[in-house]
Amino acid sequence: MKRYTEEERQRWVELYLQGKSLTEISRICGCDISTIYQTLKRRGVRFRNELRPVSTKEVLEWLRVYLETGDLKEVLARTDRSEPTVLKHLLRALRAYALRSKQIRSEEGFDSDPSDPSAI
Repeated sequence: MKRYTEEERQRWVELYLQGKSLTEISRICGCDISTIYQTLKRRGVRFRNELRPVSTKEVLEWLRVYLETGDLKEVLARTDRSEPTVLKHLLRALRAYALRSKQIRSEEGFDSDPSDPSAI
């Protein structure tokens, strides 16, 4: 486990008080969100209410970016949400997308083996 200096920890406090989110501080400083949270909590920092519901529009945008690029890092670079939040919602959306795609293929008669010429 890495030990952080007093200067590093003080920088987290300053960044948070400047309006940066825990996720942003984590990305800037390269450390875990929970470490930052615990440090701020121990120092008596009053937390802003950061619980924002994830919108369907956000999830659809994440899905679009992921399907275009195949790169989770690209999705994360385009949002201020934490990685666990994005993963949870993106996996749910990908499952729904896969099920819907399968249903559409089935309705259109494409559920058989694509290599079987008699299926055409």
